[in-house]
Amino acid sequence: MLFGVMMVTTLISIGMVCLFGEEVTQTFIDEMTDYENIASMMCAGPIEEFVFRFLVIGVPMVIICAFMHRARAKYLLGGFGMSWTAFILLFISAFLFGLAHIDGWSIMKFPDTFVSGLLFGYVYIQYGLHVTIVAHSAFDILSS
Repeated sequence: MLFGVMMVTTLISIGMVCLFGEEVTQTFIDEMTDYENIASMMCAGPIEEFVFRFLVIGVPMVIICAFMHRARAKYLLGGFGMSWTAFILLFISAFLFGLAHIDGWSIMKFPDTFVSGLLFGYVYIQYGLHVTIVAHSAFDILSS
């Protein structure tokens, strides 16, 4: 279901690109060899999930919960379930994830990566970092 939603948002983004005449650039990918592209796609999942889910959702959850005297180390690795705090951090994470993909792609990549960030963030919150890394890596490899 996750892949289906992400593919639909990708197709909508492609439609928006055609509608507005804006081009999604990817010159950095065009300059890579096939092996470099595969290595890049394999590394993107773990690195991006560590930065945007672990650091932007997990670490703040631990800090916020420490102030509420409920801190648990498991919040770092995700799988703690949705709460209002997690929901707010999810949107912040997805927004930053979308912004991070503008450089090298274009503004037209933002809606697609924002939705992907929401979905990956949800997976992190519900199931944990390890599941999110596998899902992200699989999506990157399948979509490339």
